[in-house]
Amino acid sequence: MNAVKIMLIANAGIMIEYREQQLLVDALHEGHRLYPGTPPAAMQALLDGAPPFKEIKALVFTHNHLDHFSTRLTRSVLQRYPELDFIADEVSVAAMQEAGEETDDPFDHSRMTAMPWQLPTKDSYADGSFIRSLPPAIHKGPFSIQPLPFLHEGRNFQDVANVGLLISVGGVNILYPGDARISPENFAILTRPLPPVDVAVLMFPYISTSRGQRIVREFIKPRNLLVVHWPQPEYDREKWIENAHNYYERTKDSLMQAWFLEHYLDTVGFTPRWL
Repeated sequence: MNAVKIMLIANAGIMIEYREQQLLVDALHEGHRLYPGTPPAAMQALLDGAPPFKEIKALVFTHNHLDHFSTRLTRSVLQRYPELDFIADEVSVAAMQEAGEETDDPFDHSRMTAMPWQLPTKDSYADGSFIRSLPPAIHKGPFSIQPLPFLHEGRNFQDVANVGLLISVGGVNILYPGDARISPENFAILTRPLPPVDVAVLMFPYISTSRGQRIVREFIKPRNLLVVHWPQPEYDREKWIENAHNYYERTKDSLMQAWFLEHYLDTVGFTPRWL
């Protein structure tokens, strides 16, 4: 049985690989001072077609923030790989379209898929009918990508279209909620008939705070947990990295198995739950 591998590419950006076919998620971005961007080594390997990159099926993005998406880097990769598809929230798709119109090499719109961001109502949560209003799953090679609408973390970002993903491949269900707000209301979507989560890829506050750990235990309920979106150590004045590690060590007996992906190429492999 081939394992499903998840590799850290850039801060919160990952690559999912199954039988040498790959999906890049939030992996091309400029970053900013606190959160690092895509490493130059990763970008060069991608443009050169060198390892760890093999048969990439699509570039996927959850939302249009500097530490998750870059039109410049994304366009460079899509020009290098004309067969690749671009799947993203509607704002990021619009940004790519606008960038294409400003050059002599307009982007092929047929390669774009926009994922709508429409939050379910409380009534549709209660009776489970929101399932019928979810966007259809997107299929690329062995990957099935189910878009899920989430509110973004932070009061200043309530209007940001943050489209989470439930990615199924090789018998493994992977939840990647982007920068989803850490609240019970936001994750009520997972209490209804969706496939069980085998691996959750979450930003570090989900393990460094009691409210984050509550969401993991009571709502997401993954078999495994991957922790990403770490600040750069030299700018971590609040000691978030140290505090996250310490808090997890004190509370890990109440959580599932967790891996901290903190460096480019950090990789963990998973097999289906029935094995």
